[in-house]
Amino acid sequence: MTQQEIYELYVLQSKNVRKLKKVESNLVRTINNYLKKNDTFQVELNTKLYALVYCTLSEAQFIQIVNTPDGFLDTEIEKIKLEKSKNGLIKAWELLFDMAFDKVNVNWKSDIDLTARKNELQKIIDTYIKIPSELRNKIAHGQWDYALNRENTALNKIKTQELKSLTVVQIKIWSEIHQFLGLIVRDLIQSPKNGFHNNYWVDLVKLQQFIIDSNSWTMNKRIKTLRPVKQVKTCAYHNGISINVTDETTGAELKGVLLSVNDKTSLSDIDGVAEIIKIKQGTYNATVSLDGYVSQTLKVLIEIGTLVELDVKLAKV
Repeated sequence: MTQQEIYELYVLQSKNVRKLKKVESNLVRTINNYLKKNDTFQVELNTKLYALVYCTLSEAQFIQIVNTPDGFLDTEIEKIKLEKSKNGLIKAWELLFDMAFDKVNVNWKSDIDLTARKNELQKIIDTYIKIPSELRNKIAHGQWDYALNRENTALNKIKTQELKSLTVVQIKIWSEIHQFLGLIVRDLIQSPKNGFHNNYWVDLVKLQQFIIDSNSWTMNKRIKTLRPVKQVKTCAYHNGISINVTDETTGAELKGVLLSVNDKTSLSDIDGVAEIIKIKQGTYNATVSLDGYVSQTLKVLIEIGTLVELDVKLAKV
């Protein structure tokens, strides 16, 4: 493939990722609502659907990351795709990181520090991508409550227990960690020499801290933070604004863009998406800003039950 074809594929896959993130966001809201109502059947049903969506999102982001502009060469992309076809997603992730570290230092396997970091990332992949993928396969093959062994001849007790203990909290943690992995890969392949220590190290430390912090996340805590369902004629829960921010010149998604509406704020993620919900009906000025870019102020009409979606292109100062 040419660099232009790689870029076009990246753009298409980015659109898929953005749509799946919206699906994910809506599923989490749905699960929260059923948790408020103590509807255990609907919570379980939508949690299993969330697990399927997460794994779909994971594969979509993998393709997006592999085709990151100014990242891997077309020959390298073909090697990663072939590895995924032959040996599966986890082995493809392993090869992807090996090739990404090659861009930092072709002799990284002889560097104790770099090897240790790579091994740590591999453990994270095994825990937060491999295990979810295995559960997804069980659910997708009709093993909704009871998982079977590889030959489908007996009960797999370990996987059955993992299915029973699956929660929205657990899947949300998987999803957040996946975002960090995507950032780290891009740090490695887009600026392996100049930005390696500045960007990669910062994102790796953030990932490590997130894993520590999320260890204390539980369903009980989540339920306690959810407000009781209020019986009102209208609800502003789904009222809000969602923006997708890109560089006006390159078309690249911009991370860390600040969206401000009234007294609420949100930062865009790796795919340039920022969202604010629970905004009361009315007309507001939405400010979009990022260091090094010209800020924009947009007039937005928020209506009941509507999420306003806007594409914003920022020009550099």
